[in-house]
Amino acid sequence: MTSIPHIPFNRFRPGVSFVHRLSPGVKLAWSALYVLSMVWISRWHELALVAGLTLPALILARAELSHAIKDVWSLRFFYLITLILHLLLDAGRPLIQLPLGISVSALGLDRGLFFSAKIALIATMMGVVLRTTHPSEWVEALEFSSKGQGRLSRAVRGFALTLGLAIRFLPMILSEAERIRWAQVSRGLQIQGGLVKRVKTLIPLFVPLMAAALDRANGITAAMLSRGFDLDAPRTRYQPAKFTWRDAAVLAGSAAIIAISLGPRIYAWIR
Repeated sequence: MTSIPHIPFNRFRPGVSFVHRLSPGVKLAWSALYVLSMVWISRWHELALVAGLTLPALILARAELSHAIKDVWSLRFFYLITLILHLLLDAGRPLIQLPLGISVSALGLDRGLFFSAKIALIATMMGVVLRTTHPSEWVEALEFSSKGQGRLSRAVRGFALTLGLAIRFLPMILSEAERIRWAQVSRGLQIQGGLVKRVKTLIPLFVPLMAAALDRANGITAAMLSRGFDLDAPRTRYQPAKFTWRDAAVLAGSAAIIAISLGPRIYAWIR
């Protein structure tokens, strides 16, 4: 049996850890707060304070260190691009003089490493959040945030419904795609070769897959309408999310650490 290759930020892993039991809405707010703080900070000591949220998250989620390392390593292309751009474009005291009048500055090296560290920390935190949150829980978080009857609330509920259906039926679509692929291969379809040839082979796969997906979507629509589905009607849940002391502690602790790291900057900006 062949081993399944590692996929960065891969699928949900069931568990009973502290992070698993957090409300999906809190995880969504936590992720947004973490990413926004990474956008704001510009100094190493601020980055160190915000990075202090990452290690406890790994421990509380009972995450495997190997998965976190692979998540960080999967974005190595972005680290390289970030480092090269800052080395070549940031002005400062030159460290190395290259041909064609290009120089590598100390400031560019510092900024390149700083922003690469930002990307690595975001990758680590997103890996933790995605592995401890079932995709359907993101739908629940979106639906919870769309209380009301306004246009925005209706649009969010519609998007949440579409996302939920897509998540539930994606495995079926992937299974259908694999079945169509092997059916076409048995008819003589060649899937090996260069890039142009592989692109051409997508047509006999894409057309029947789209037809099957549209047929399935039509059946789902007919079934929902026949049962009197109403987007504005209240929906029930088997296990409704609850805001507990864990959620309050996570939000309060995260907000405190970020406020300490960004406090002087926010104060100067307000003044």
